Amino acid sequence: MEPTSGEPDVVLRVTCAAGVAELVADRMLQSGASAVAEEDVAGADRDGRSDRHGGDRPVSLVGDVAAGAVVSLREFVDSLDPDAGIEVLRPGGDHLDAWRPFATAVDAGPFLVRPPWIEVEPDTARIEVVVDPGHTFGSGSHPTTRSCLEAIGDIARWMNPTGETGPARDVHPTEREDAVARSAERRGHSGWSVLDVGCGSGVLAVAALLAGADRAVGVDIDDAAGVTSEEVARRNGVADRYRFEAGGLPALLERGETFDLVVANLLVPVIEDLGADLVSLCAPGATLVLSGLLGDQCDRALHAVGMPACAGVSGTTPVDRYVRDGWHTLSTRPVQA
Repeated sequence: MEPTSGEPDVVLRVTCAAGVAELVADRMLQSGASAVAEEDVAGADRDGRSDRHGGDRPVSLVGDVAAGAVVSLREFVDSLDPDAGIEVLRPGGDHLDAWRPFATAVDAGPFLVRPPWIEVEPDTARIEVVVDPGHTFGSGSHPTTRSCLEAIGDIARWMNPTGETGPARDVHPTEREDAVARSAERRGHSGWSVLDVGCGSGVLAVAALLAGADRAVGVDIDDAAGVTSEEVARRNGVADRYRFEAGGLPALLERGETFDLVVANLLVPVIEDLGADLVSLCAPGATLVLSGLLGDQCDRALHAVGMPACAGVSGTTPVDRYVRDGWHTLSTRPVQA
């Protein structure tokens, strides 16, 4: 059962092997955790190892998740570490906002992402994105989110008529028309659209709109993402160009919608499940950004969208790779049937 709006939250302690801790922490965040804290584990030897978890050092992760997500989280953790344990500590409460005093502004590519209670000096060289993620994923601080923002910044420079990132600058009308015509010729149509798969707070979709996209759509299995992402779009002045699609990918596919940029900041098993759909939602010549990947998972993600392994090295289709803290983000153009 996936988390749904209105469900109570519980605080869990997940004890697992250190080697899979990052994947487990990310799954907890995608299951609604506002933050995940690491705690010491009793019972490990002086080298930090134990006789369980395949001999790896045990790690204890504590976070709040939607009650309905506990079963699927348990199955996911078991698939990574059969010796892992999950303990329910207490029902949800004020801990859901415990991360807020520690929030900071985040630089990523051309963007500066900050929560509304953090003030920064105005900087015309940066695109400011104000985000209160509530209890959804997407404060902008996670390495995968920051890499996706970097990729969006690079893509926007190619997509925008004047080759700039951000709202179009004031130019002579004739120059503007010529630039729009050149941009449309590159893609076969004018303007550009964005699909944010697993949108959470909507930070990536909103950032793309602020960088020059004409419209954006967000989808997420967490119903709370709808209210949160729409509020983030409103706060940043782009609500008229953003919508949350409650029907998810099936509704978009049924209507035959396609997008010039599809961003999927997910985990590799989810990308493998959705690979064909992600490609189908790409307009001709579109860019597909895949994130939430560890280094050895990149080939699996490329294979899921019908591309050869190591396409950026030996294949004919280039792949741009962004790496932060061991997490990989791939930007490429899928081969469409």
